[in-house]
Amino acid sequence: MPKGAGKQNLATQALDYIRQIFAWEDSFSTLEPEMRYQKRLEKEKPVMDKFYSFVEGMAVADKSALGRARTYALSQKPYIFNLYQDGRLELTNNRAERSIKPFVIGRKNFLFANTPASAQTSAIIYSLVETAKEMGVDPYQYFTYTLQAAAQLAADGKEDEIARLTPAHFKALNSKAENKK
Repeated sequence: MPKGAGKQNLATQALDYIRQIFAWEDSFSTLEPEMRYQKRLEKEKPVMDKFYSFVEGMAVADKSALGRARTYALSQKPYIFNLYQDGRLELTNNRAERSIKPFVIGRKNFLFANTPASAQTSAIIYSLVETAKEMGVDPYQYFTYTLQAAAQLAADGKEDEIARLTPAHFKALNSKAENKK
């Protein structure tokens, strides 16, 4: 924003709405999904509605920086308003971006997989590691469990019970074990 831009600057006004929305989101971050859903509808959605009314009423050149921002905001409106349908949804994709960062960083390394099968195996392992981390499960403990359980399933002829090897099942087993202590 240019130096000396006044309070009535359209960009500044839009940013004020966005700051209010993020402030509400931040204040709801520790709530259970149902309560977050209710609070969003009560406190945050009116601000979002005002923001979009403001954006829709802005008279700016489409090719200007503010015009491109306006066009982008309007194109995202249907997706953003999904936020007010389920308290589990997040306003930003920051968590998803953080979880795929290892893939992005390692992307060039994946080019050196010797075969398509080894590339697929790497993708599966990375997916399991990131899923385990997202669920709050230690990946090392999860893989130790998985390898032991897979060997036992094969020995028992129960390969069809592969679902028992997911991070969700591992987490449930650990929760039960901790509750018994």
